[in-house]
Amino acid sequence: LDENLVRADPKIQAVLYESGSVKSNELPALIRFLADRSPDVRRAASRRLSAARSDTAGAVVDTLRTGKLGQKLCALEILHQWQAPVQGIDVWEPASINEESLQPILNWLRSLSSDSNASTS
Repeated sequence: LDENLVRADPKIQAVLYESGSVKSNELPALIRFLADRSPDVRRAASRRLSAARSDTAGAVVDTLRTGKLGQKLCALEILHQWQAPVQGIDVWEPASINEESLQPILNWLRSLSSDSNASTS
């Protein structure tokens, strides 16, 4: 029933299936959807986040650090798609997500920000 409600709600449909940039007010819902029981909902949220890297990269990295296991799995998959430096991270081993393993990802994230700032100048 909950899964059908998610599919029937037009606001949720818009968040999951709209194309283009991700608005800041949509980001929390998309991150929440990464933990949804429905694989279709998780897949749609992942696709939307992945397609808008400049809008979502920071939230995806934060989700890898602090999310629930399902969210971390999706975040890691998205980061792989973006070719982020995620070597050594295993979401099944929480201790592998630490300051040392996150530093290359945070550096990569900063380089995205500086690339985006340079292209808008």
